[in-house]
Amino acid sequence: MLEEVAFRMDKLWRLFSWTSAVLTAMIGGTIALRTGEHDLLMRLRGILAGAAIVLALYGVLWLRQNLRLERQARDALAAHDEALGIADYNASIRGALRRPDVGVVVGYPLTVLLLALAAVAAALIPLG
Repeated sequence: MLEEVAFRMDKLWRLFSWTSAVLTAMIGGTIALRTGEHDLLMRLRGILAGAAIVLALYGVLWLRQNLRLERQARDALAAHDEALGIADYNASIRGALRRPDVGVVVGYPLTVLLLALAAVAAALIPLG
């Protein structure tokens, strides 16, 4: 189970870093293309905005799936600790593993959605 948690944490980071890198590149590339002598056509800007939305939704779905699987693995570890009688000890030292899946408001999915919002804004907001 511990290996599953480590695998899920690593996969979450790889999913987040890939998605955020692509969205950041889209933001920079779109602004660079739009600040030249001629702005991009509106339909091309719409395609860029749509691509950012699709990428963000796909990334968030994968992130949520992996967060769910990580939570299941952590719950299984907690159940094993309880069965072994070491749950109280883990609680006294504030847990053997942090539970980032409990009570988190800001995290990978929200960050990806904010980057997508910035990519859509970079594509659609008029540049003066």
